[in-house]
Amino acid sequence: MVIFVNKGARGGEGAARWRNVERELNRRRISYEAETCQGIPQMRDAVSAYAGEGHDVMVAAGGDGTVNALLNILMEKKVRPDAPNLILGAVGLGSSNDFHKPFSKERMLAGTPVRLSRDDARLVDVGRVTLSTVGGGVETRYFFLNLSMGVVADSNARYNEGRGLSALKRHSVEAAILWAAFMALWHFAPVEVILQIDSQKRKRTRVTNLHVLKKIHFAGGMRYDTEVTADDGAFDVVCWADMSRPRIIQLVPRLYMGRVVGHRSVCVTRGKRIRLELAEAANLELDGEVVKATAADIEILSRALMVCG
Repeated sequence: MVIFVNKGARGGEGAARWRNVERELNRRRISYEAETCQGIPQMRDAVSAYAGEGHDVMVAAGGDGTVNALLNILMEKKVRPDAPNLILGAVGLGSSNDFHKPFSKERMLAGTPVRLSRDDARLVDVGRVTLSTVGGGVETRYFFLNLSMGVVADSNARYNEGRGLSALKRHSVEAAILWAAFMALWHFAPVEVILQIDSQKRKRTRVTNLHVLKKIHFAGGMRYDTEVTADDGAFDVVCWADMSRPRIIQLVPRLYMGRVVGHRSVCVTRGKRIRLELAEAANLELDGEVVKATAADIEILSRALMVCG
């Protein structure tokens, strides 16, 4: 087992949280190698080197963005014929740790959520996104929590930029998330998009937010109440209609309670392939990481990656 540690997670608190986990791993005599993350290229090279030595469990110790970075590296390796069948694990050093939700006592070390059990590993679905970027390029990225566009993606962009939020993040993650959301909402305008789900007719619409889900949890304590699971071979596509700011604010308590389905301004559709064409470049958020794009083709890769329990 190789653990890639992002010590800068949670506004710089990742190092202290990792030390607590490290002590517990050593106390339990769990065998592992640890590498400090120095960026995605270094992580990619290290994964290749350790895989070549026979290691097959690769662990992201950080926030959801660190997990997503490792996911993308492992999926890149899977398309190579010489790639081993690697297993992804995680240690939640981040702010939201949505990957680990719902939390359980059985998957905690030193008060930190973990997914380290190779024996309980299972195959999960992965979303593959082909993006048309602002510069006219094309990128392929992967996610297995959710993809969003609209006010949630804009909130994530502001949260990640961290202007004046570092101290607030250390004091209260939820408060930092809400402040980023408030600022995003203050400057927000609905996104005009042409949306197609599977073979349905292309539809031009204006949305406040659109989520493509493989996991119902997002943005700290918010969650949906759809039936999507990690290995059911499809997405739940949740679309918030063009809403006024007061109506968006009224929706927030329902998001924290997980009571969104049935709201008059929210529509849920199942699908395996989604096409987004944007009138103007907009933020797309994948597992907490944000990129600007003008179009996106999203498809499900059923049971594509093994993940620790």
